[in-house]
Amino acid sequence: MISTIKTTVIAAGISFAVGAVSAWWITADYKNAKHESIVAKMKLDAADAVAKAQQKAIEVERENNRLAQEIEVQNAKFKQELDKIGRDNERLVNEFGLYDRHATPSDCPVPTDAKPTTQPATPPTGSKLSRELSEFLLSETRRADQAAAYAKTCFEWIQSIQKLEAKR
Repeated sequence: MISTIKTTVIAAGISFAVGAVSAWWITADYKNAKHESIVAKMKLDAADAVAKAQQKAIEVERENNRLAQEIEVQNAKFKQELDKIGRDNERLVNEFGLYDRHATPSDCPVPTDAKPTTQPATPPTGSKLSRELSEFLLSETRRADQAAAYAKTCFEWIQSIQKLEAKR
């Protein structure tokens, strides 16, 4: 009888061990399959998200390129207008010269009385700027116009980008 109980306990222990190991094996296979299924779904979702992000990036890049071309055309037109104005300025300087309306000739006496005097209609002699100074001033106006064109282009680019971002 003791040997029967002993055999029964040993048989029960062995069957419990075999059952536990087989249950662990079955559940491990299930857990592994479930994990692989979740990882595969995550990979598909990630690939889909990457594809959507790439498509959106391509659309944004195309729109930015379109805006850049549009702004470059506007910039070229603006620079052409500035060049035309610059040529007109050079022509006028060559034709008439530049004058300092506040300059007074060195031999002009300074009035001692406090009565206001009328300014002559033509600029006083000696107030015409030299050719070198006129050229310098024209070159500085060209540089200022170039800086204005660059600033205008940058401002238009930023405005366009901000409008695009507001639409999204």
